[in-house]
Amino acid sequence: MHYAQQLVGSAPEHSLTLFDRGFMSAELLISWQGSGVNTHWLTPIKSKTRYSIIESFSEYDHLVEMPVSPQAKQQAPYLGERWQARLILIPSPKGDIKGFITSCLCPDTYPVNDLLKVYWQRWEIERGYGELKQYQLENKPVLRSKKKDGVYQELWGILTTYNIVRLEMAAMAVQHQVEPQRISFINALFLIQDEFGWSDRGSPGPIPQHLKRLRENGKRLILPPKRKRPSYPRVVLKKTVKYPSKNATRS
Repeated sequence: MHYAQQLVGSAPEHSLTLFDRGFMSAELLISWQGSGVNTHWLTPIKSKTRYSIIESFSEYDHLVEMPVSPQAKQQAPYLGERWQARLILIPSPKGDIKGFITSCLCPDTYPVNDLLKVYWQRWEIERGYGELKQYQLENKPVLRSKKKDGVYQELWGILTTYNIVRLEMAAMAVQHQVEPQRISFINALFLIQDEFGWSDRGSPGPIPQHLKRLRENGKRLILPPKRKRPSYPRVVLKKTVKYPSKNATRS
């Protein structure tokens, strides 16, 4: 949290910064919002977050008020007793309620659907980082350079390779008329690595043929479409009885 506080004031004006759940701090988020013009923030809520609803914009969209912890008040007395944020709840098929809070308070200026798109886009970016680290780099520390320029060069190489794979996945999807999300990243990575190995041994002339064959073989990488999850409306579960009940009979 100390390092995050050092970044207060670094966000550009009219921006939205997405924080991880571990950075939910009244001092940090209030300072972040007040450091510039429309320097907003968004962060997932914790399961034990305490709040009271002040105003409801819809069933899952509320203006809430949260207490400031004694530790935060001791470190920053200017925070006061409570602070406000906008709460967006996201019901899951299992019946759990998750969501996020944000400083974008006005529902007209910041529609809930736009905030949800940004939230899910954040997780898509997180998924991309996971693919890059787990599959492309095989969870190995690959930054071997000890100099600044060398580190930049290695990072550019890693990101360029990742985007080449993604670009070819998009080309395969267009050729086979499917969504790019249905092309397996890890299998596309292995296929491209094999093609690069074969192309490196010969002359540059057959490269267009190899590229055409690569995209044709992309048909084998198509994943089945995702099934739509059925909706599970919220219901009150019946409390289980410890002992079996018996029908009382009169003698």
